Amino acid sequence: MAGRRLVREWSPQTGNTRTCHETLEHSGSIRQVRPDTKFTGGNKVHYQFDMNRNYTGQW
Repeated sequence: MAGRRLVREWSPQTGNTRTCHETLEHSGSIRQVRPDTKFTGGNKVHYQFDMNRNYTGQW
């Protein structure tokens, strides 16, 4: 893993925002995404992807 970045998405129609943390490979591909806990009911949910960007599961 190369690093992590904070991503904020914003909807201009509603003004709502969504925040997640992305873990990156050295190639720049996203390997893991964890939405902010306020969007997951207080649980830390991780979504994992393989090197080909295919969803492989969550924990």
